[in-house]
Amino acid sequence: MRARLLAALAAGAVACSRPTAPVVVPLGSSVHFVAPDMLLFTSDLDVLNPNAFPITPVDTRSELTIDEKNPVAAKIAREPVTIGPHAHATLRVVVGASAGDFVFPPATSGPIPFVIGGTVSTPTHAGSSEVPPAHYVIQGTFGHEELKALFAARR
Repeated sequence: MRARLLAALAAGAVACSRPTAPVVVPLGSSVHFVAPDMLLFTSDLDVLNPNAFPITPVDTRSELTIDEKNPVAAKIAREPVTIGPHAHATLRVVVGASAGDFVFPPATSGPIPFVIGGTVSTPTHAGSSEVPPAHYVIQGTFGHEELKALFAARR
């Protein structure tokens, strides 16, 4: 009788536990020129699902800021991925910026900083509260070569 009571209490505690936000670790980023007038900022994220249930699909919201100015691009994507209980997945976030988002020649002669910030979230899990979103920030720089290619393609 006592064992059944303890088992029931443990099952109730697990069922009532609140979902935890995914843990997001930025793995790196890169910048690529895409003709005719676009730079793509690609970032890889390691996402850990700390919950005892799978989460799917995963939504990413990203915002790109270049040279500490106002945000120049944003993207919302739904990734068709299932992250199992206590498992990892790698997500790739791609945000594009067009030539109109840049000043050429740039004000600085050194590397140009960029920041990609956003959230990783999931829809409500059946029978549970909403899984809280996880926030991430990736900082990097890119060089004048990418900008030169971007503006040369516009001519």
